Amino acid sequence: MLAWLSIKAGLQVFNALSESGRSFGVSFRFAWLSLSRRILGTVLQGVALTVGLTALLLLAVLRGDLLDGWQKVIPVDAPNRFALNIQPTQQDNFKATLQTAGVQAPGLYPMVRGRLVAVNEQEVNLDSYGDERAKRMLDREFNLSYSDVMPAHNRLISGAWFEGEAPAVSVEESIAKTLGLTLGDEITFDVASQRISAPITSIRGVEWDSMQVNFYVIFPTNALKDFPQSWITAFYLPPSSSQLGAELLKRFPNITLVDTGLVMEQIRSTLGRVSRGVEFIFAFTVLSGALVLVATLLTNNAARMREAGIMRALGASQVQIRRAIWMELAFIGLLAGLMAGIAAQALGFVVAQQVFKFTYVLSPVLLLSAMGLGVVIAMLGGIWSVNRIVSTPPLQVLRSL
Repeated sequence: MLAWLSIKAGLQVFNALSESGRSFGVSFRFAWLSLSRRILGTVLQGVALTVGLTALLLLAVLRGDLLDGWQKVIPVDAPNRFALNIQPTQQDNFKATLQTAGVQAPGLYPMVRGRLVAVNEQEVNLDSYGDERAKRMLDREFNLSYSDVMPAHNRLISGAWFEGEAPAVSVEESIAKTLGLTLGDEITFDVASQRISAPITSIRGVEWDSMQVNFYVIFPTNALKDFPQSWITAFYLPPSSSQLGAELLKRFPNITLVDTGLVMEQIRSTLGRVSRGVEFIFAFTVLSGALVLVATLLTNNAARMREAGIMRALGASQVQIRRAIWMELAFIGLLAGLMAGIAAQALGFVVAQQVFKFTYVLSPVLLLSAMGLGVVIAMLGGIWSVNRIVSTPPLQVLRSL
């Protein structure tokens, strides 16, 4: 539709300028009139190239712009290590070890395992949930936590934080939407074979890409403090202190230390390997688009030859005819590249907003590169057709009419 509208709009502008007395070269007039006479074929050629180019450009956006942009959003001193399974008796020693090594004292958070078993006194039934994510979450245990103060890196969406000793629970916004939970709903967890029920008194917003420790569900301290638990923390370890990780594992062999920097590198490496394989497939998609372009050109070869023969009989030179056809192909490639660039960046914008949760900055360079690539592919696809049209003697064409 965009290709068709672009051609129609261009035709209107061309006609208006022609009527106003604006003169155009023979090659340009011939190219534009040829496009306007075969709008459907032009649209087909443009769409075929657009599909292939969009796939190729989207891969470049996902692999490069989005991952790089997401990493830039994360603060330089954001936590890059997660320590899990810290035992209650190890908290003070663990903190002291980090402080002695010059690492800023991290916040430690309790973690209690529990399974959601009822909502508003109705037993949880997986079959009643249509969302697959909801089913996966309900089919496993949650990492619950407790605190009388809302974490500083969370924000209150609705409701109020805990006050007094009354039963209460705070739920993260996205999980509340996934499970269909609202303020006032009573949820029940099975913790160490004991049921704990409490009404939802607040909904929290959580920045998961902050690299801080976050929880879907937080209870008041008095609700979970006596249950079996471990502690978790996140802290920033500068490259100059990387050896501290080995020392921590040696001193606290029971903990699990996760290096998120290595995880990010692994993600990038895996994405690179996958993208190289996908690029091979997308290259065939682009090639298919070029073949559709060639096939469409061949289908219209007879008409083009007649037009070229008549133009040459009226005095147009081979150079002018060749230039006109190149202009036509360049326009098709330019249009395909423009649409592919817009589509790839629009999809990249959606992914950035919905998945990575940051504002995607549109890239004029990508758009110009897409248009240039479209022109190159279109012109390469038309080399044989152009040469055949131009090299056919006009007398031979006229005799066949």
